[in-house]
Formats: sequence, structure tokens, C-alpha cells
Amino acid sequence: MKFTYRPSKGFVISILIILFIVFLSFVLDLYFYERQSSRRIEQEGKLVTKELTLNVETFLREIEDVANRAAEQISSGSKDDIVSELDRILKFEHEISNIGVLFVPHSYDESLRLYSPYILKEGNDTEILSFDSYYDYTTAAVPWFGESIKLEKNWTKPFYDEISREEFVYFTRRFTMAGGKNAEPSGILFIGVPLKDLKNKLSSLNLEHPGQPYIVTVDGLEITQSPHSSGGVQAIGPAADNADNREPGLLKVSDPNTGETIYRFVSPLESSDWIVVFEIVENEFLENYSLYRKILIGIVVSLAALVTAVALYNLKPLTSNYRSRSLFWFFMALFFLYMLGSIYICWIGLEYQDKSEKELNAIINKSLLEDFKLKYIKYSLEQREDPPVFIPTGIFVESINSQSSNRVNAKGIIWQKYYKGVHDDIARGISIPNAVDVSLSKFLEKTYDDYTLVEWTFNLNITSDFNYSRYPFGNENMWLQIKQQEFDKNIVLVPDLDSYRVSSTRYLPGLDKNIQIRDWEIQNSFFSYTFNSYNTNFGIENFIGQYSFPEIYFNIIIRPNILNVFISHFLPIGIAIFLIFAIFKTATGHYVVRPYATLFLALIFLQISLRSNLGANEIVYIEYYYFLTYFIMAGVSLNAVLVQNSSWELVHYKNNLIPKLFFWPFTGLAILILNTLVFYG
Repeated sequence: MKFTYRPSKGFVISILIILFIVFLSFVLDLYFYERQSSRRIEQEGKLVTKELTLNVETFLREIEDVANRAAEQISSGSKDDIVSELDRILKFEHEISNIGVLFVPHSYDESLRLYSPYILKEGNDTEILSFDSYYDYTTAAVPWFGESIKLEKNWTKPFYDEISREEFVYFTRRFTMAGGKNAEPSGILFIGVPLKDLKNKLSSLNLEHPGQPYIVTVDGLEITQSPHSSGGVQAIGPAADNADNREPGLLKVSDPNTGETIYRFVSPLESSDWIVVFEIVENEFLENYSLYRKILIGIVVSLAALVTAVALYNLKPLTSNYRSRSLFWFFMALFFLYMLGSIYICWIGLEYQDKSEKELNAIINKSLLEDFKLKYIKYSLEQREDPPVFIPTGIFVESINSQSSNRVNAKGIIWQKYYKGVHDDIARGISIPNAVDVSLSKFLEKTYDDYTLVEWTFNLNITSDFNYSRYPFGNENMWLQIKQQEFDKNIVLVPDLDSYRVSSTRYLPGLDKNIQIRDWEIQNSFFSYTFNSYNTNFGIENFIGQYSFPEIYFNIIIRPNILNVFISHFLPIGIAIFLIFAIFKTATGHYVVRPYATLFLALIFLQISLRSNLGANEIVYIEYYYFLTYFIMAGVSLNAVLVQNSSWELVHYKNNLIPKLFFWPFTGLAILILNTLVFYG
């Protein structure tokens, strides 16, 4: 049999043109999709940053105006009237909670070294204290005094006040009393702004997309906490220099831990040396992961098809001047091409998975929470139910221990805040219905000015019904459902976002930073709502939660440890395929049956072990590789039978050369098609 390769030139060129057009169309789709997404991120980010800046600037200027008026009144008034004037200002100005003055030593009275009346607001009452009873403010204990006395006005760095046990930034206004010596400054007037108030100003906007606002100084010092555990904001200064009052600056950075692209929008504040920063993670902003994933996979497949067509067209010189070694490496190159494409498709499927319903309904900032509350209040009124009562609820998971593939033991703390006048007639108690072997123990009940904090420790087991159809390249959701014990009242639990440093899902709010789950990697954590309905009232009269009742879930998104799966399954399958080829190439006839039978038994036991460990009800993604290996083994065995018993020239050509040459490219192409079918849908 003479083997020749004579493709029609016109036909091949037509195929090449079609494949190139398909490839180019996918590339253009990617270009326009990323361009549109980038524009949307920039437009949204700049708009939000402008609103944030205006919001904070207005708030700061209100504080400054109060301080300026107070300083002028003190400067022109009598020393004996300072305390009464400060007290009057504090009672009249509702936006401030404290005010005070710090006199330069001996400037109030030569016989008195320090004088520092400090007034705190508590509800409708005020409390007059002496700041120097707690601090010698001329020392390093109060670093902002020495800095502020040199400046006409100043916004200080964060300072933890032991008097009110809260962290503040202070606006200071220098003043000089009438009749002062040589018109030297007599001291500073200061108004403290709790950092929680600044944080509330940042979170009060309606942020429809994931993003994290915070404030830093020009040298990178955090005023309100950034999402970064340490550092990470030093590069903001140059971007702020390029910003102006009309347009925020933009800095694109790469997250050192995840490699994700972060859009960092910055806008300096006119009233201070602070900078408002708003961060958007590119991947979190993308809403249509499915489309983006399909475009990327389309590029990979069309490029592989185009390269294959070009390679086969150029195969003619090799076949016309037959060289077995050259042909082998040519087809091996195709195999590696297909494998690289398959690996990239797996990565695409892993990184750009469709978001689950709970992820789409995640409560990641206060604006989304307020929007949810308003919608449910409206719904309750439409259903003629009692107005809902919202109870802030938080969770902190301290440890998670894996007991099986879909069962874990979790330990941690759950807390609730019961506000005075709102939750007085509500029983303190929760349940976690989706957990088993639950141990809840109340260990703290502490009353503050506005609310009572109740905390429970929990120790429980969670059994999750995971979907392993894409294992190990699929995320899974391990969740806790939290319910209030009273079911005859319209009580809705809401996430206590104020108690978390950041609420962005990627920074794992509610989880101890040292948590590790055997064979799994934690990706995200967040709160979400599901509107559940039940076909029974559980025997409870006036049961509220029977129809479309919002129930809170704490979700932990995890994915398998791919390295472990690679070592335990992909590596044995790869070695088995290599052994199949080695036996195929060296043995003939019935000599291939026994080693193939041994391989088959080893693989089938490994597959059974996989299904047993996972407890899967569906076909697991890895199993497709087992099925492919069985198919290859059957095909090679059939080939051995044909070589032994058939006179077909194609089988005997050059000592069974054709099946041996096509073994690896067929395997690679099958894997590429498999991954395309699994991850494209």
C-alpha cells in the first residue's frame, strides 16, 4: 500500500480562511467585550468616587464651620465663658458628639500649667470633663497637639481616645484669646469625628456594584481601613496628583495575592490632605461570566483548529519524503497543542464560573442592605402584614474541619444586636436548621447605650449537597442558614455589616484568616437572602414565614485543591495512557490483552474509590478521563485483534504505523473536545 497525502489546495485554503474568520470574530468579540467592561468600570468608578468625595467633603466642611464659629466666639469672649459656650455649641450642633479646647501651657492662667475642658454628648445630655486629667497633651501621648498648634487648621491622624474608648480623627482650629501675649496662639479648639461616622459616610451611597471605599492620607496612612491587611496603598499618591476637582484619578494595579486587576479610583479632598479611594476588582464587576467564558474558549478552539489545518496542509513534504521520526514528532506537536488548549480551557472554566443564585443576591455593602430592607418593607405593607423588625446578626467562623467530602464540622460565634425600643419584646434566641449535631451556648450578654449584644458559641456539623459535575474545576457553596426562634412575628435577620472590617467577598468576612479545610480552598464568604416558602405552618398560629419570606444565609465558597486531585487521579490516568501507548508500540497480538486487563482493573478501582469518597450522584468531570482511557484501551485492543487476524492493508502498513502516529493527537483532540463540551455550556 502506497501512502500519499494530496489535499485539494483550493479546499484547504477555503477551510483556512473560514477558520481564520471564526478565530478573528472571537478575538474581536473579546476586544469589544473587555473594552466595554473597562469603560463601564471607569464610568461607574469615577461617578461613585465623585459622589463619595462630595459626601465626605460636605461632612468635613460642616465640622469645620462649627469649629470656626466656636473658635471665633472663644477668641472674642471671656475665659470664664468658655465651658458654657462649648456646652451650648455641642447641644445646638447635632452633627458633632464632642468638643474641647487645649490651651498652651500657662496661657489660660500663669499659675495653671494645663487647662483643657472637654465636653461629650450622651443622648440629650452633656458631660464636662478635663482632657488633661487623662493625658498630658504636650507630650507624645497626644501627638496631634504639637502638630496642630503650628497650623491654623488641621485634620489629625487617627487617635484612640481612652476617655470615650473610641477611635477619632480631630479637626483642630487654632485660636488666640483677646489680650493674649504678643498675639501668640492661646491653644486649639478640637472636634472629634468617630471613624465609624466617616465609614458610614462612605457606605451611605447606593453602590450597585462591588467596590470598596476608604480614605488614606497622601503618604498612604489609612484613615478608614482599606481592604488590605497591611500596606498596599502607597502608590495612590501619584494617581491623586493627576486627579482634580472634576475628574478622579485612576490607577490600575495587580493584586499581589490573586493577580486580579484592581481599578483604584482616587480623589483628593480640598479640606485636608486626605484622599478618597474607591476600588473595584475587575472580575467581581463582570456580570456575564458565561459570555466571557464562551468567548475565551471559542478563541482557544478556533486557534487550535486553525493551527491544525495549517499543520496538516504543510504535512505534504513529510509524507512525500517519508520519515517516521519526523512524522511522529509532528503529531506529538499537535498533541501538545491540544493539551495546552485543554489546560487553558480548564483554567477558564475555573476562573469564570457562572454565579450561583446566592452569589447574585449577596449583600456586600450597606446600600444593598438598605435597598433590600426598603423592598421588603414595601412587600410587607402590600401583603397587609406587620412592619418587619430587622435584627443585625453576625457570624465569625473560627475553625472548619473536614469529616468527609461533603460534611464538615464548624466552630465559631454568632451575635445579635437588640436595640432599645425596637427589640424589647423579642425573645433572644436563634436556630441553624441546615446543620446537625448543633451545640449553641450563650456566653455573652452585654448592654450598651443603644443596644444589647448577645453572643452564642456554636459547634455543629454541616452536610452539603455538592454538585461534582465539574469536579475539581467547580466551586461549591457551604452555607449556614440562621433563623430567629420566634416565628409568629415578622422578624428578619440582617447582616451586621458594621462589625466587619470589610464586606467584600474576596476578603472573607466572617472567617478566621487561618482557617484551612482539608482538600479544599476557600474563595469567598458573604451573606445572602433566599425567599423561601413552606407548604405548612408547622402548627404555629399566625406563622409569618410561610410564603416568600427572606431568610439569611452565610455562604462560604470553596473549591477543591487541584494539586491533590492531580496527584491522586490525573497523574495515574496520564501514566496509564502512556503505558497503553508503550505496550501498543512494543507488543503485538494477544500480548497486549493481559497488561491492558491489569491497567483496567487498577483504573476501575480508582474510579470506584473516587465516587465512594465524593458520594456523587452525577457523573464527575474526572470520570470522563477514565471513560476516555477505557475507550483508548478498547481501541488499541481492537487494533491488536485486527493486526493478528485481518489482512487489511491499512492496519499492516509500515508495521501498523498509522494507528501509532495518530494515537497521541487523537488523545489530545479528544481531551480538547471533552473540555470544550464541559466548560462551554
